[in-house]
Amino acid sequence: MQGTDIMRAELVYSLDLEDILVLFKRARTERNIGKQSYEFYNACLDRINNLVTERNSKVKKDQIIQILNEMSYYRPKEDEIYEKQRKHQGLMTKSEMQDDIISVRHKEIISEKADSFRTVPGDMAKFVFQNLSKGLFKDMFTQYDEEQESKFKVSLYDVLSNYIELYQNLEVRVNDMLNQDNITLTPKEGLDVLVSYSIAQEGTNTLFVKLIELLLKRQEPYDIVEIELVLNYFPHVIWRNEQQLMILRDRFYYPMTLKINEIINDLDSRQFLSVFQGLSLCGDQVFKLELFNKYLNSYVQRIQAATNKLNVEQCFTFLELYIQYMRANPSLLEIIDSHQLIQVSNQLVFNNELPKLTIHQISGLFWIFSNIGGSASFNQVTVDIAEERLSKLMREELLLQKNLEKDVEANVREGLQTMSVHDLEVIDYLYNNDINLKEVSKRSKEIQKLIKQAKHWDKPEKERKWFHI
Repeated sequence: MQGTDIMRAELVYSLDLEDILVLFKRARTERNIGKQSYEFYNACLDRINNLVTERNSKVKKDQIIQILNEMSYYRPKEDEIYEKQRKHQGLMTKSEMQDDIISVRHKEIISEKADSFRTVPGDMAKFVFQNLSKGLFKDMFTQYDEEQESKFKVSLYDVLSNYIELYQNLEVRVNDMLNQDNITLTPKEGLDVLVSYSIAQEGTNTLFVKLIELLLKRQEPYDIVEIELVLNYFPHVIWRNEQQLMILRDRFYYPMTLKINEIINDLDSRQFLSVFQGLSLCGDQVFKLELFNKYLNSYVQRIQAATNKLNVEQCFTFLELYIQYMRANPSLLEIIDSHQLIQVSNQLVFNNELPKLTIHQISGLFWIFSNIGGSASFNQVTVDIAEERLSKLMREELLLQKNLEKDVEANVREGLQTMSVHDLEVIDYLYNNDINLKEVSKRSKEIQKLIKQAKHWDKPEKERKWFHI
């Protein structure tokens, strides 16, 4: 975002390391400071790179740890994922659309005219006519100065390049410290390095193995925050197909699982779910059956407790993680009774909460029921309550759409206002394909008819076909 930078990018190159890290901290902590531009971050990362790699660099161990700790909070790879998702959904900026519009239009013409008799003048005339009629021609060969200038600005991918290069350069320095006869890194500092590289999704297996060997010398127990960070961010995949590392793996995770076993009932709801997510990423060789059963028992206690009780959204999260873990470890399907788990969840949580759930929540609940399966999931009582709620919500949406159609001055977007077509499609798919739902449903035809009508109202007005609601 232009005009909100703490400091102009070109001035960053005159700062020392401490001042740059202070700028990073200000950017993430001070609420009155807006989002910084890519030019700012690129200059900061480039300056740090120069300070770390220059001849006779004055950047020592403590400063390297300080850099890695601060970098743990700056995550440009998350921005990259968001950008890819945005473009995949077709949400392009005007400049991005103009970059691609000529090639797209040519492809359309080639596809349309591939089998017909064509001449060059005829193609040119039709191309111009089609673009004029659609209002695209005026922007096809002309761009505003600000859009043209944007092509020369620093992009997210420039920032990512410097970000990755910085982690690679720091890895060389960290490996030097780890390879010394008298290792200068403490286990606490080694944990900071490991967490930073895990969050950044950088670092080689060699680095992680050396850091773990350092952590095995740790005397003090892990606290819950450290356990959360390691379990949720560490690349557990490094143990796969590495039989010689199995002993190292067991020694690494043992103090953490031991601590979880002791405090599992004292965790708050957020910590309870976060640790469960981390353990499920470790696999069944770390998340042993005994601890898994203890976690399931704690879940049941929490949904019926008077205090520190899991709310309905947290129950959704737990069961979704449970399903993913069971899918990844199918050997547990014969040992763990999933039907009893969902039956208890229905009785204590979902049957009471269903009359207040949204369409999005109900579609998620139906997905959970379908994946766990069995008559305990789609039982008669639960399905009756869910269908009553579905019918009410969709009828309210249809009535709202009819009122909006009459109100020509209404300043609202086209399409459904209180629900998503994707959620309706999930529900519709399960009504058509889930045997257990088909058997117990008494209002499947009504629900599917309402879904069809709701999907109709989500189309652009010019595409809708009239029929009686």
